[in-house]
Order: sequence, then structure tokens, then C-alpha cells
Amino acid sequence: MEKSAYQRLSFHIAVLNILIKMQILEIKKVLGCLESFNARDIFLEKQIGIAFIGYLGSLGKLIYLNELEKPFFKVIVKGKYTIKGSQYNKAIRVVFSNSNIKENLEQIVTLINGYRE
Repeated sequence: MEKSAYQRLSFHIAVLNILIKMQILEIKKVLGCLESFNARDIFLEKQIGIAFIGYLGSLGKLIYLNELEKPFFKVIVKGKYTIKGSQYNKAIRVVFSNSNIKENLEQIVTLINGYRE
């Protein structure tokens, strides 16, 4: 039985969505972080690009310093957490305030899992 053009197109779109999705490889608690006892490193499958930085910036106040050799960014969500990292890296650090760490981490994971280039 031959697939319709619509079925073939739907399959290709699904494949593209998988290919251009930002995926989390691992989340590790940071030990010995001077800023907080509640920091996590999130390791990503792909390098962080400017579009992804802007996407994360939708969570709060985005600070982006592109004058550096490796542009640095920080997203501040007042009273909850700060996300920071460098463009072209494959990891971000999240420093949480002392409340609702599990819920806030789940929100970040959901946001990252929803990202498409």
C-alpha cells in the first residue's frame, strides 16, 4: 500500500522536529558552588546559539554580553533562579533560590524540551 503525499510529508516533518530539537543529555547537581548550594548544570546535545539564548530570555531579564570572545548570557528570574552560560557551549548553569527547586527545574526542562530551531 502506497503512502499518501500527506503521510510522507508528515513523516519528514516529524524527522526534522527530532533533528532540530534541543535535548538535555544530563542534569548534575553542582558541588562546591560558591554562589549557592542549589545549583545545577544542564548538559545539552547541541551548542548554544543566539536563538536559544533569546528563547531562554523569555523567562525573565536577559543579559547578553557579546563583546567577549565567548559571548556570555544570564537570564534572571527574580526570586526563583538565574540561568547562565556562554554561547557555543553545550551546558548551562542554573542557580536556584532556596524555594521550589524541583518545580522551577521542571519548568526549565519543559521549556528546553519545547525548543525548536
